[in-house]
Amino acid sequence: MAQGSDISIWCSRRQEEQRHLEAGFSLLEVCAAVALVGLSLAVSLLGVAPVLRAQQVTQTAQSLIWDFRETQALSQVKGPYAVLDLHKYQPQYDILVGPQVVSSKTFLDGVDYKDGYLQMGTGWVAFDSAGDAHVAGVVRLTDGVTETDVHLYTGAGWVSLGPDAASGGSS
Repeated sequence: MAQGSDISIWCSRRQEEQRHLEAGFSLLEVCAAVALVGLSLAVSLLGVAPVLRAQQVTQTAQSLIWDFRETQALSQVKGPYAVLDLHKYQPQYDILVGPQVVSSKTFLDGVDYKDGYLQMGTGWVAFDSAGDAHVAGVVRLTDGVTETDVHLYTGAGWVSLGPDAASGGSS
Protein backbone atom coordinates (compact mmCIF):
# COMPACT_ATOMS: atom_id res chain seq x y z
CA MET A 1 0.00 0.00 0.00
CA ALA A 2 2.89 2.28 0.65
CA GLN A 3 3.87 1.90 -2.93
CA GLY A 4 0.44 3.05 -4.16
CA SER A 5 0.57 6.22 -2.11
CA ASP A 6 4.11 6.92 -3.39
CA ILE A 7 2.78 6.68 -6.92
CA SER A 8 -0.14 9.01 -6.16
CA ILE A 9 2.22 11.53 -4.53
CA TRP A 10 4.53 11.30 -7.53
CA CYS A 11 1.57 11.81 -9.92
CA SER A 12 0.27 14.81 -8.02
CA ARG A 13 3.77 16.38 -8.02
CA ARG A 14 4.01 15.68 -11.74
CA GLN A 15 0.65 17.40 -12.34
CA GLU A 16 1.77 20.45 -10.32
CA GLU A 17 4.99 20.72 -12.30
CA GLN A 18 3.02 20.41 -15.54
CA ARG A 19 0.63 23.22 -14.46
CA HIS A 20 3.57 25.37 -13.41
CA LEU A 21 5.21 24.97 -16.83
CA GLU A 22 2.00 25.92 -18.62
CA ALA A 23 1.35 29.00 -16.44
CA GLY A 24 3.50 31.56 -18.43
CA PHE A 25 3.15 33.29 -21.77
CA SER A 26 4.66 31.85 -24.88
CA LEU A 27 7.35 33.73 -26.79
CA LEU A 28 4.88 34.41 -29.59
CA GLU A 29 2.40 36.02 -27.18
CA VAL A 30 5.11 38.22 -25.64
CA CYS A 31 6.33 39.31 -29.10
CA ALA A 32 2.79 40.17 -30.16
CA ALA A 33 2.26 42.26 -27.02
CA VAL A 34 5.55 44.14 -27.54
CA ALA A 35 4.65 44.79 -31.19
CA LEU A 36 1.24 46.19 -30.22
CA VAL A 37 2.75 48.48 -27.58
CA GLY A 38 5.35 49.70 -30.11
CA LEU A 39 2.70 50.34 -32.73
CA SER A 40 0.50 52.27 -30.32
CA LEU A 41 3.48 54.41 -29.22
CA ALA A 42 4.38 55.16 -32.84
CA VAL A 43 0.82 56.23 -33.64
CA SER A 44 0.64 58.44 -30.54
CA LEU A 45 3.99 60.08 -31.35
CA LEU A 46 2.75 60.93 -34.85
CA GLY A 47 -0.08 62.84 -33.21
CA VAL A 48 2.15 64.56 -30.66
CA ALA A 49 5.02 65.65 -32.96
CA PRO A 50 3.16 68.58 -34.61
CA VAL A 51 2.08 69.83 -31.20
CA LEU A 52 5.66 69.74 -29.94
CA ARG A 53 6.90 71.61 -33.03
CA ALA A 54 4.22 74.27 -32.61
CA GLN A 55 5.16 74.58 -28.93
CA GLN A 56 8.78 75.25 -29.92
CA VAL A 57 7.67 78.12 -32.18
CA THR A 58 5.56 79.60 -29.38
CA GLN A 59 8.32 79.17 -26.82
CA THR A 60 10.85 80.85 -29.13
CA ALA A 61 8.45 83.76 -29.69
CA GLN A 62 7.89 84.15 -25.95
CA SER A 63 11.65 84.10 -25.30
CA LEU A 64 12.13 86.76 -27.97
CA ILE A 65 9.43 88.94 -26.37
CA TRP A 66 11.07 88.50 -22.97
CA ASP A 67 14.43 89.51 -24.43
CA PHE A 68 12.89 92.58 -26.10
CA ARG A 69 11.52 93.59 -22.69
CA GLU A 70 14.87 92.87 -21.02
CA THR A 71 16.62 95.08 -23.59
CA GLN A 72 14.05 97.81 -22.98
CA ALA A 73 14.70 97.61 -19.22
CA LEU A 74 18.48 97.70 -19.81
CA SER A 75 18.08 100.91 -21.82
CA GLN A 76 16.23 102.52 -18.92
CA VAL A 77 18.67 101.34 -16.24
CA LYS A 78 22.09 101.44 -17.94
CA GLY A 79 21.55 104.38 -20.23
CA PRO A 80 20.37 104.92 -23.72
CA TYR A 81 20.69 102.60 -26.56
CA ALA A 82 20.44 99.09 -25.48
CA VAL A 83 19.96 97.13 -28.68
CA LEU A 84 18.50 93.77 -29.66
CA ASP A 85 20.22 92.85 -32.91
CA LEU A 86 18.26 90.23 -34.89
CA HIS A 87 20.55 88.55 -37.40
CA LYS A 88 18.98 88.88 -40.85
CA TYR A 89 19.55 85.35 -42.22
CA GLN A 90 20.36 83.31 -39.11
CA PRO A 91 17.91 82.33 -36.36
CA GLN A 92 19.82 84.10 -33.62
CA TYR A 93 20.19 87.52 -32.01
CA ASP A 94 22.40 89.51 -29.66
CA ILE A 95 21.58 91.91 -26.83
CA LEU A 96 23.98 94.83 -26.67
CA VAL A 97 24.46 97.77 -24.32
CA GLY A 98 26.56 100.26 -26.20
CA PRO A 99 29.21 98.30 -28.12
CA GLN A 100 29.29 95.44 -25.59
CA VAL A 101 27.39 92.20 -26.27
CA VAL A 102 25.52 91.30 -23.08
CA SER A 103 24.17 87.98 -24.38
CA SER A 104 23.73 85.98 -27.57
CA LYS A 105 20.69 83.80 -28.14
CA THR A 106 19.66 81.19 -30.69
CA PHE A 107 16.15 80.08 -31.65
CA LEU A 108 15.07 76.58 -30.66
CA ASP A 109 15.84 73.76 -33.12
CA GLY A 110 13.65 73.83 -36.21
CA VAL A 111 12.49 77.43 -35.66
CA ASP A 112 13.54 80.06 -38.19
CA TYR A 113 12.30 83.27 -39.74
CA LYS A 114 9.57 82.94 -42.36
CA ASP A 115 11.29 82.16 -45.67
CA GLY A 116 14.63 81.98 -43.82
CA TYR A 117 15.22 85.72 -43.40
CA LEU A 118 14.12 88.56 -41.16
CA GLN A 119 11.31 90.41 -42.91
CA MET A 120 11.64 93.66 -40.95
CA GLY A 121 13.49 96.57 -42.55
CA THR A 122 16.27 96.20 -40.00
CA GLY A 123 17.13 93.77 -37.25
CA TRP A 124 18.76 96.52 -35.19
CA VAL A 125 16.09 97.32 -32.58
CA ALA A 126 17.29 100.12 -30.31
CA PHE A 127 15.54 101.40 -27.20
CA ASP A 128 16.20 104.85 -25.74
CA SER A 129 16.37 105.81 -22.04
CA ALA A 130 12.57 106.17 -21.92
CA GLY A 131 12.19 102.58 -23.16
CA ASP A 132 10.84 103.60 -26.54
CA ALA A 133 11.69 101.49 -29.59
CA HIS A 134 12.93 103.25 -32.71
CA VAL A 135 11.84 100.44 -35.02
CA ALA A 136 8.47 98.83 -35.60
CA GLY A 137 7.57 95.67 -37.42
CA VAL A 138 6.72 92.02 -37.23
CA VAL A 139 9.16 89.18 -36.62
CA ARG A 140 7.56 86.16 -38.26
CA LEU A 141 8.72 82.82 -36.82
CA THR A 142 7.96 79.43 -38.33
CA ASP A 143 8.88 75.78 -38.16
CA GLY A 144 7.72 75.20 -41.73
CA VAL A 145 4.13 74.47 -40.68
CA THR A 146 3.20 76.78 -37.80
CA GLU A 147 3.76 80.53 -37.91
CA THR A 148 3.74 82.99 -35.03
CA ASP A 149 4.25 86.74 -35.18
CA VAL A 150 6.02 88.96 -32.67
CA HIS A 151 4.82 92.55 -33.07
CA LEU A 152 7.07 95.47 -32.12
CA TYR A 153 5.57 98.95 -31.89
CA THR A 154 7.42 102.27 -32.29
CA GLY A 155 7.29 104.86 -29.55
CA ALA A 156 5.81 102.90 -26.67
CA GLY A 157 8.21 100.00 -27.12
CA TRP A 158 5.39 97.49 -26.79
CA VAL A 159 6.03 93.96 -27.90
CA SER A 160 3.27 91.38 -28.26
CA LEU A 161 2.64 87.88 -29.52
CA GLY A 162 0.23 88.12 -32.43
CA PRO A 163 -1.84 85.82 -34.58
CA ASP A 164 -0.38 83.75 -37.38
CA ALA A 165 -0.07 85.52 -40.67
CA ALA A 166 -1.39 82.63 -42.71
CA SER A 167 -4.46 81.60 -40.74
CA GLY A 168 -5.39 84.81 -38.93
CA GLY A 169 -5.35 82.94 -35.59
CA SER A 170 -3.10 80.89 -33.36
CA SER A 171 -2.51 77.29 -34.19
